[in-house]
Amino acid sequence: MKFSANKPRYLTQTYHKSYSIKELNDYSRMIYKLKVEVKYIYLRQLAEKDFDSLYPVMNENSFLIHSILNTIEIEELIEVYLEEKNLVLRKKIESNLFRQFKSIKNNEGIYDLLYSKLKDCNYPKRQKVRKLLSELIVNLNTKFYNDFFDTFFFSLYRNDRVAALNISEKIWRDEFNNLFFDEYLNSYDEQFLRKILEFGNFKIYLEQIKFLWEKELTNSLKNSIIKLFGKEYFEKFEFLKELEPDKYLLLLTVSERTIKNSEFISIYQLLPNESKVYGILLLSSMKNWNLIKKEIENTFVNSTHLKGRVLGFKDSYEFEKHKFFKSFLR
Repeated sequence: MKFSANKPRYLTQTYHKSYSIKELNDYSRMIYKLKVEVKYIYLRQLAEKDFDSLYPVMNENSFLIHSILNTIEIEELIEVYLEEKNLVLRKKIESNLFRQFKSIKNNEGIYDLLYSKLKDCNYPKRQKVRKLLSELIVNLNTKFYNDFFDTFFFSLYRNDRVAALNISEKIWRDEFNNLFFDEYLNSYDEQFLRKILEFGNFKIYLEQIKFLWEKELTNSLKNSIIKLFGKEYFEKFEFLKELEPDKYLLLLTVSERTIKNSEFISIYQLLPNESKVYGILLLSSMKNWNLIKKEIENTFVNSTHLKGRVLGFKDSYEFEKHKFFKSFLR
């Protein structure tokens, strides 16, 4: 019995099914999503082991995490970052995005993508988007800085307004003076006054300087204001003589006026005990050794109440053992 050398048709015929472009794109997208899901399985496992992930420490797990993140499209990373609940992994994605922002070519497109996410989003998501935008605009022109400022300064959220404040020097406009001054009066957040002091026209508020002083400004801000304007606008600060003698003493030293030693000393003597050391430091700007030597002796050496305690000794007995200090003053 002979067998036919010809195979059955159903074994030799090749069937070809045609796919539409949409079907091929959907299939490719499905494969891509599967690959991404596999990557996130690895990422979450690594994140669970990475105990140092919240700190700026690079270890083996961190390197592996970033190796995987580098293979994911930036648009996909952004989507995951905005929704990711795992804090460790989210911080890693954020770090990776910040690094990629420095080198990607489509910065403007990414800005538009992020900006679109602000619409109808909740507070946590909004803060994440703002954080990414503030990092991204470093590589963009002033048009985007202006857009960022106008978007976030007029927000209901304080964090947004502070973020806008932080980039304001890049696009400083005269209107910022009053915007920031009004914001300070609403929040008493000194950051806004400091920004005017550094980049704006603080002089227009010197007529209200006593009012500002009564708002309990920090010492560092008070000192900065006096050093910047005390010489030219001495009279506007004369209220300090009664209100804060130590600040008035600083005013005298920066004014470069001819002032008698007796006037310095009269103000110095008004200082509370805890401010005496600072007062002597200010007196030293007069380059008069005999004057400060006398005040050191009167205040810290001969005063049984202050000596030892002010100079850092436990008690007067311990202080008396350090005779070198007295001999140094002679």
